[in-house]
Amino acid sequence: MRQIVQMGSKESNILLKPTATLQSENTPQMKRLTFMLMAELKGRHSIALGIALNQLNSPYHGFIVKLGNHYRTFFNATIIKHSSTFTVQKESCLSCNKGKDECHVKRWDDITINYLVHNTGRITSEKFSDMDARIIQHEIDHCNGITILDKAESAAKISDLQIVVEDDNEEENISCS
Repeated sequence: MRQIVQMGSKESNILLKPTATLQSENTPQMKRLTFMLMAELKGRHSIALGIALNQLNSPYHGFIVKLGNHYRTFFNATIIKHSSTFTVQKESCLSCNKGKDECHVKRWDDITINYLVHNTGRITSEKFSDMDARIIQHEIDHCNGITILDKAESAAKISDLQIVVEDDNEEENISCS
């Protein structure tokens, strides 16, 4: 497995800038990238629901997610429509302390995206809801140079901050560093 680029590492600049789009006629490259992403996510199946190419030090706008029991790849994905409702929920990220830290992040409940299909080179639209929408928004953020630390709710944006939240009547320390 490849090493995941970590925030604060010398390679972390790739996580902080938007990625390059792929051309629709470049389906052989998208297929190679899809196989690479599939191998990386399956190798981390117990700890990850998605990986963006820039987390693997690749400059392209693409990612893979596990939605239910299926793996899906998306290239050049953009949100074209979203619900007016959102949910704040804990998220972790493989690029933030290897997925050990969690932050509260606000995400839309429903999204519709346009994306390039890797094996046809065609652009298509699709709607996603609930957890599937959350996972896809997280990976699209990666492709746009945004991490959960950028989107963490309120004071959790401050590096090395310890906050206490109540969850099911239990107190829990969460570090967003």
